Amino acid sequence: MPQSAYVKEIFKSIQGEAEYVGYEQIFVRFIGCNIKCNYCDTDIEKCEELKLYKNWDSKEYKVLKNPLESLELIEAIEELDPEKNVHSISLTGGEPLINIKFLEEFLPEFKKIRNTKIFLETNGTLQKELHCIAEYVDIVSMDLKLASYLENRENLIQKHSIFLKECMENNIATYVKIVLDNNFSLEEFNNYLKVVEPYKHKVNVYIQPMMDGDKMLISSEKLKLAFDQCKNRGLNPRIIPQVHRMLCLN
Repeated sequence: MPQSAYVKEIFKSIQGEAEYVGYEQIFVRFIGCNIKCNYCDTDIEKCEELKLYKNWDSKEYKVLKNPLESLELIEAIEELDPEKNVHSISLTGGEPLINIKFLEEFLPEFKKIRNTKIFLETNGTLQKELHCIAEYVDIVSMDLKLASYLENRENLIQKHSIFLKECMENNIATYVKIVLDNNFSLEEFNNYLKVVEPYKHKVNVYIQPMMDGDKMLISSEKLKLAFDQCKNRGLNPRIIPQVHRMLCLN
């Protein structure tokens, strides 16, 4: 029986965060997540219909039915990018890896048809699930989720460490992203940076200011403090806000 997954929306747009800012991608936004961040700005509630946006510079869309089967997703991607010109397919959410059975079916079929890169945006907690599909994943955008920003305040350092190791062992191009506002603890931030230290020559660290609309919720002084802390640990930090908000894109 074909696997299926609930998807919120599919659209072609410009990547607005971290290492691949400015690249054109097709975004597949999955519904559901295994953690809850206090700053989550994405509607990932289950719905019976999903939107397939025709162009990244318009709000015109057509409606598809949930849950979506893997061949239906491939058809949607082909419709948005028939000439195979986009840089990559961004699997985002929510947390895409909670749909591992679907991805195990979709990714091999997709790779038979296209060699477009697979870009996985993840909270970096589901190592076993990543292991199942690692051979099909080209790029990982992994969040470091500080406990103070989680609803249940769970310390995810060990899970992040295991996940990042899985990425490295499978030679997946990987970077980490940390969302901060003025309330972040320097001690906690420093502890989470230890996850990246073993791979500091391979993995860049992106500090992303928390946003309210197009307004940053962190001062330049606090940003510099975080930036300097990364440099002091021998890491390669960069500060990049959510550019797509400034461009008024999805």
